[in-house]
Amino acid sequence: SLLSWWLRVAASVVRPDLRHSGRGSGKIWGQDPLMSRLYLVLAFLASARLNKWTPHAESDGRLDRQQVERDTSPTCFSSTGKACDGKCTGSGPVTCGMSSAGVYECGCPAGTCGTSQGDCVTEHARVLDGDFRLACEAKPGRYLFQENCHKGEGEVWMTEKGANLPRDEPKTLWKVIIQPDGMMVLSPKQCLQNVLDIYSDAFSNKLVNGTSYHARTMPTDSATVAAFRLEKDSQGHVSLWDLEHRVYLAFGRNGDGVYGEPFADSNSWLVFDPPLPGDQVEYNVDVDHRLERQTETIVAYAVAGILIVTVLCLILCCVCCGSAAK
Repeated sequence: SLLSWWLRVAASVVRPDLRHSGRGSGKIWGQDPLMSRLYLVLAFLASARLNKWTPHAESDGRLDRQQVERDTSPTCFSSTGKACDGKCTGSGPVTCGMSSAGVYECGCPAGTCGTSQGDCVTEHARVLDGDFRLACEAKPGRYLFQENCHKGEGEVWMTEKGANLPRDEPKTLWKVIIQPDGMMVLSPKQCLQNVLDIYSDAFSNKLVNGTSYHARTMPTDSATVAAFRLEKDSQGHVSLWDLEHRVYLAFGRNGDGVYGEPFADSNSWLVFDPPLPGDQVEYNVDVDHRLERQTETIVAYAVAGILIVTVLCLILCCVCCGSAAK
């Protein structure tokens, strides 16, 4: 809320030496680290208290904190995650309101769950039996894991080469959740209130500006933020496509990081251990006409390539004709 945002700003003004060293690092630098932490904790506790007790009658139709907290389980999301400007197009009792993230999204009332397709349904997501480990074809034996479980964001890595961790190592185990619209959600077994998420991080240097994508776990009330599209190509390679940022979950080519990549390759071809039950998951579910959009993109690139080749041929002919005339 606006009030909580001002409270955080006030805390930073009182102690301008409060600065985070990086996303999710938890490190605070200042001349007095203990007091810095104290100011920050007090500010966040106060803002959380204010957020939690915002009366629904004064929220102008927003999804207030109490409604959001009705079910923080990854099996039922209170928001579809679809942005809105006064109206929503999904089916069911979808309403446009302000989510806990402070942005206007299409949300669902109590008794219904949001889907990444923008609908409100009464059906909860299904949790597949058992625990799963995730590796990639390029790095067999190295598994996706969350280091520690705590409130807020959790760092995600892949295990070290040759670690040979036991099959039941909690850090490497994930729950697979299937939303009513067929999308997949991954939740770390040791931290079930969190879900696997891809976030964007803008960067800039002297040569180029751009955006990189990284993996983390976090609690969320948004179905779109948590959702991955389970894909299988003609060769049988399995991958996960992030709906929010439209990138593939990928194990880093160098180091131990886990990222989002625009194209699928051996670093994003996933191996589930044990294999996913074929009768309980669905591959290549169409999302916002994704298949049509892929076809249009391929056609556009083909047309552009043909035009470029044609122009180059014309230029070459002109040059050759000019040389012959001389």
